[in-house]
Amino acid sequence: MTGGRLQYSYRAVRDRLLSDADGNNSSSVNFFGATPKVGAIWQITPTAQIYGNASRAYQPPLLLELTAPGQIPGNLNDLNPTTAWQFEVARGAAWARA
Repeated sequence: MTGGRLQYSYRAVRDRLLSDADGNNSSSVNFFGATPKVGAIWQITPTAQIYGNASRAYQPPLLLELTAPGQIPGNLNDLNPTTAWQFEVARGAAWARA
């Protein structure tokens, strides 16, 4: 089996407190990620399967991450999406439960 997903996210900050000291701090950034998935199932008995799956996870950052400790003063370009690979290798039961 195969599958996948494409994800687009837009993040923007609008500076409404314009002053001569710091200027306009408005900004925006686009995030685009692909999450492919591939796997296989082999039914070895009526109650057991050998199952393998590999998939990618993608999550765009949230604006509140700019206010996390250690991020101030951050800007949108400092944010990165969270990505990971996930793997599964088996499922099912080798014998019936009583």
